[in-house]
Amino acid sequence: GPALSGVSLSLIPVVLCLSTVHLPANSLRGLDGTWMRSTVLDKAKIESNYTGRTGTAILVIGLYMSILGAKVLIPDFQRKRLGERPLPAGLNDTSGEGDGAAARDVWTPAIWRRSHLLWTSMCLQFVLLTVMEYSFSSSWEVHVFQLIVVFKLLQMVLELVLGAVLKETLIMAPLLVVGEIVQIMVCMGAADFTDFILSYYIALALIVAKRLFINPTIKRIKTLMPRWKMMLVRRFTRFRQLSDEEKQRQERRWEKANEAIEMQCEGVEPLLDSLGVYSIESTGILLAPLVFSFLMVMYEQTDVATKYGVEKNELRYYLVFVFFMIPWGLGFDVLLVNATELIHGWKIHDYLSYQHYRFANRTYRWMLNSLNVDESISESLQTMDLMCFSSQYYFLTSIFAIGMMLAMFAVQMFTRSQHNFLGDPATPVVVLSMCLVCEGTRRGMTYASIARIGHFEWPGLWATKQLEGTM
Repeated sequence: GPALSGVSLSLIPVVLCLSTVHLPANSLRGLDGTWMRSTVLDKAKIESNYTGRTGTAILVIGLYMSILGAKVLIPDFQRKRLGERPLPAGLNDTSGEGDGAAARDVWTPAIWRRSHLLWTSMCLQFVLLTVMEYSFSSSWEVHVFQLIVVFKLLQMVLELVLGAVLKETLIMAPLLVVGEIVQIMVCMGAADFTDFILSYYIALALIVAKRLFINPTIKRIKTLMPRWKMMLVRRFTRFRQLSDEEKQRQERRWEKANEAIEMQCEGVEPLLDSLGVYSIESTGILLAPLVFSFLMVMYEQTDVATKYGVEKNELRYYLVFVFFMIPWGLGFDVLLVNATELIHGWKIHDYLSYQHYRFANRTYRWMLNSLNVDESISESLQTMDLMCFSSQYYFLTSIFAIGMMLAMFAVQMFTRSQHNFLGDPATPVVVLSMCLVCEGTRRGMTYASIARIGHFEWPGLWATKQLEGTM
């Protein structure tokens, strides 16, 4: 399906880049980790520098992927649409001179939105790193089942907060995927493998309740909130003392709010919200084997599994479990989608069939290159609908989410090795070399994706259909 193919495609450049992280650190083993050269390079110090420099390389890959993901999620072509919005009050200057002309150079909403997305992702990483650190404690091990429930509830609150901050479901999706991955990973804080499995199934039960009942209820309350606010205002306002003009203005506002609520309740928005939650959780399940494989390969460097009390030979059982949960989880999602359709009456299968047809007959190779969005849908969901829940959507979401996870693991490596990458003389060499690797991989993957192989009749990745005919 689209989810499996999109996530699998995203792993190709990630694995290629990660396979080179040891090269700069290995070549610089003899270089001291500080500018002062006040310490003797014993074996422990060499290994600490090696771990820290490997973390620097991983951090560069993570930041590169995050920046690239933000640039693709909010591409340059959207400046045309976003640039049509008026300048903020006080920055207009019709003369084209002075502060107004300078403000127009600064007022680039696409760049501002990318910066806002990256800053929000960094704040979320800090929160999730705090949760990870707490999951290493004995308190987490004792109360793991209760804390998994609390963490799942906090994820629902996080979704509302990110929705208010980012204002767009598509750019919010990768951040929520990272929350799902961390939720699976912190289950390792259980006392043993059996408790880990029980914790996983408790989280799965909460997913069922969330998708069938909790999330639709929260969205319904959020939709009806403007009506309730206006009802309270009207209830405590002396309506008779208002002038005729003010009464008419309130009536128009009341009718407009009710029309907006009816459009959101009867339109495709609830269905899109439900599919968005499904796609986020599916992506998290599909990326879990990559995270556990990374922890196993980087067992000594990350020290995450060690903090959970999981030996390297035991970690393979956790990896096998999350790997075999993929087909079971995807089949379980099919049942949940059917149950959601029956309970709420949403035509999910019809909508997915339409989106599959729409993606197959698109005009542009990359869906986000289209400026034509469905304006009948809420603005926050228009780009999500534009991506058609295709393999491109899952590819893009996975790239950004993996970048965030790698940056978080790099911070863990800095903490465990007590390495200050800003004070390391080798940092410029590591950063430059990994930037070249990332850029070379990006260019190579881009060329491979658009290359046509005539012998196999392969038109390239995500090629559009060429319609030919006669009049």
